[in-house]
Amino acid sequence: MSGSSKYREVTIKDVAKRAGCGIATVSRVLNKSGFSSKETREKVLAAAKDLGFEFNEIGRSLKRKGTQAIGCVIPSLINPVFASALQGIQDELDKNGYQLLLTCTDYDLKHELDAVRTFLQKKVAGLIITTGRLEGNASLNLLKEREIPYSLLFNYLPGSVSGVAVDNRAAGYEVGRRLAGFGHKACGYVSVNLSGSDRSQQRLQGFRQACEDFGLNAPTIVEVSDASTKTQDELCDYLCANSDLTAFFASNDFIALSLISAARRLGLRVPRHLSVVGFDGIEMGLLVDPPLATIVTDPRGMGGVSALRLLMELNVDVENAPPEAEAPYSFREGGSLGRPPSGKSVAEKLQLLRQCSEFSRHGIAERNEA
Repeated sequence: MSGSSKYREVTIKDVAKRAGCGIATVSRVLNKSGFSSKETREKVLAAAKDLGFEFNEIGRSLKRKGTQAIGCVIPSLINPVFASALQGIQDELDKNGYQLLLTCTDYDLKHELDAVRTFLQKKVAGLIITTGRLEGNASLNLLKEREIPYSLLFNYLPGSVSGVAVDNRAAGYEVGRRLAGFGHKACGYVSVNLSGSDRSQQRLQGFRQACEDFGLNAPTIVEVSDASTKTQDELCDYLCANSDLTAFFASNDFIALSLISAARRLGLRVPRHLSVVGFDGIEMGLLVDPPLATIVTDPRGMGGVSALRLLMELNVDVENAPPEAEAPYSFREGGSLGRPPSGKSVAEKLQLLRQCSEFSRHGIAERNEA
């Protein structure tokens, strides 16, 4: 009877102390979830056996029944990348009995914080979040303060074990290297809400460094809105005002496709008069003519990894250990990337842009319809 009394008094904290590790590590070992070395597992199991500790499966089940919702905070659903990532998140949450709650912030940090607060009021078990900025982020600080598990999606934080993203700087550098290889010297960088997206800023940083390393001019930068009709007008103005630029790196494929559409609206041909490279590798980029050159990522896969990492934080027995937090990417040489225009092509380009500058945007639309 005395042994039984001792058993009831032992806690997971006692096991952690005996094993010389943290409570979360003990929980992962006893749940058979997450990563732990063979030596750590042996220490935890030995400590639990010595102390007479047995994990309370009933208590764990009761606790989970009260926290079956996961909040997801993303900037937008206009970009297909986020919709694809949500599919990956949903796949993993469905398999593990969790419900997904979603909100969009429109790249607004205040809206982001309000959304996080709302989810906390709803008592979600954890959050998956794509934030506009990691440094000094009020939403993440609040989650840490409340000790709410979260997983980052698309935000690149070297060494992070909570979340998944590509190395945006390295990918941006690769684009610059490729443009240099095709002989381009004067390039532009086009982004949505550059000031509100650390991902776009990181891509630009890598691109700038490649331009410096490979002898290209410093990239000309333009920031456009997220509304497609207004974006077309902004990009037409941008192309007319920067006739010397021969190649453009867009911070995502959606903007890259809008840029190609704007070029056609002006009568320009891609890649005869200008080259365009995107970022993300959405399927739509393969359906246009010419196919889009881009950095190819796996947003659905990254969504799934982000969900798995959060589930592990919640001590859920996930089926498979998730891949590394740094997601792979590749460069696809689509038909939208070619050599800079020369001779006759340059003359055509300049003539078209001169003609277009004489018309209002309304006039351009009428001419194209004709």
